[in-house]
Amino acid sequence: MKREITIHKILITCALAVVCTAAVYAQASATAITATVIEGRVTDPQGAGVPGATVTLYARERTIVRLSTMTDGAGAFRFERLAPGAYLVEAEATGFAR
Repeated sequence: MKREITIHKILITCALAVVCTAAVYAQASATAITATVIEGRVTDPQGAGVPGATVTLYARERTIVRLSTMTDGAGAFRFERLAPGAYLVEAEATGFAR
């Protein structure tokens, strides 16, 4: 009888360990899928969107990382799948200061 109780405790402990491990793995996978997104809108002094502006993204911690994109017709831009961290965003368009 005592041996049955010990085996029962071992089986419950193993089952609990498997469930906890699966939960931790699921959280790690969800975190890996989620990445930083930086989006915004380039506007003129009157608040109108600036289409065709060049937007450059610099990683503050890594000087090697530099990405560029163009704004759409409403002046919007978006950088996706970025590593978490600090970034500097610079916009440039003809007739406007940076």
